[in-house]
Amino acid sequence: VFFSEPPPKELLVSGENIPIEIVYEDEDLLVVNKPKGMVVHPAPGNETGTLVNALLYHCAGKLSSINGVIRPGIVHRIDKDTSGLLLVAKTDFAHQSFTQGEIIPFLLQAGRYQEALKLNKADYEIFCSEYEKDTVNYNYYVILDRFAQAYHGLKDYKRANAYLSRAFVLNDAIYTKEKESRAQEFATVFMLNEKDLQLAQMHLVAQRRNFQMIILCIVLVLACAFLGIVVYHLQIIRRRNLVAAKQIDELMLQRDDLRRACERAMTFSSIGSSSSSNTNPKDSQKDSDDPQMNSFLRMEYRVMEERLFLQPKFGRDDLLRLCNVSKNDLPRILRQYARINNVSDYLNHLRVEYAVRLMHEKPNLSMDGIGKEAGFNSRSTFYRAFFKEFGMTPAQYLKAHSVQEG
Repeated sequence: VFFSEPPPKELLVSGENIPIEIVYEDEDLLVVNKPKGMVVHPAPGNETGTLVNALLYHCAGKLSSINGVIRPGIVHRIDKDTSGLLLVAKTDFAHQSFTQGEIIPFLLQAGRYQEALKLNKADYEIFCSEYEKDTVNYNYYVILDRFAQAYHGLKDYKRANAYLSRAFVLNDAIYTKEKESRAQEFATVFMLNEKDLQLAQMHLVAQRRNFQMIILCIVLVLACAFLGIVVYHLQIIRRRNLVAAKQIDELMLQRDDLRRACERAMTFSSIGSSSSSNTNPKDSQKDSDDPQMNSFLRMEYRVMEERLFLQPKFGRDDLLRLCNVSKNDLPRILRQYARINNVSDYLNHLRVEYAVRLMHEKPNLSMDGIGKEAGFNSRSTFYRAFFKEFGMTPAQYLKAHSVQEG
């Protein structure tokens, strides 16, 4: 029988991107929650897809090498169909501490100082290889304290005191480092709080600025709307003033024509009265149908012809003498033929008409001059009477009339 042994096959374990649940992790170890159905380390029939493959990918290959390339970092294992927490060593020192280093306290208590010293020296070598640049940590303090206990048990008090002194100095250094670390943490927290406060203040300022911009935009929109309304109403008033000025001019022409007709009628009446003997009795009866209207026309003719309304003291008694009517009949005559309620309004009515003629005849005369020449004793009285008569001020009428002429 011939038997040939096959050459050994090199087993390579590589990292695989497999999701795993990390419960705890620091620079020395990690705790992983292994799910049911996952193999812990590669074995025949399960060379990939194991927890070790996932750990190699997660830790970028930095796992303890004490258990070899098949089980790097694995301190203990559970079955494939069992789920639970597994402790994984990332460094050889941490792995050594979980195995033989954990027996040192028992050896010290049992008085087996040489064995404890030997194991502690092995831990020290692993520690120096792992933490050659960082000796200010609790692991180094534990090693120094175990050296001090071992040498003290061996009656080598000099070395024991030396290691104990180094342990005390290291403990103070660790305390100072932790204190500085906490101070840095507090400073970092304070800086973060300050930054958060600054961000909140900046956010508040931005909100306030945005609110101010919104308010400004609203004010600008309202101002533009108000300006548009004002311009629109000014245009309406301007068009209305143009129409009103044209109506005033037409009304003045009509009144002039009416007064000329009355003047001719008064002339014919005087001629008829001189030749009453040759006049038909029926015609004489027609002329005297409305004696009160004739009285009003004669009165207004004399007032306009002689410009009696310009006299400051001209008033009701003067009109009564001209009309030759009673005191009680005069207001009724004014309401009936002039559509005016009292003597004062009637005289202001005549003065306003005269002021309009002055505006046409003397365009360079000021408003105060026109009002004074028209018989008004003040500017306010002139403007009030003019507005009551035509519904616009003298200045508005003059401007509208100028636009019409232009």
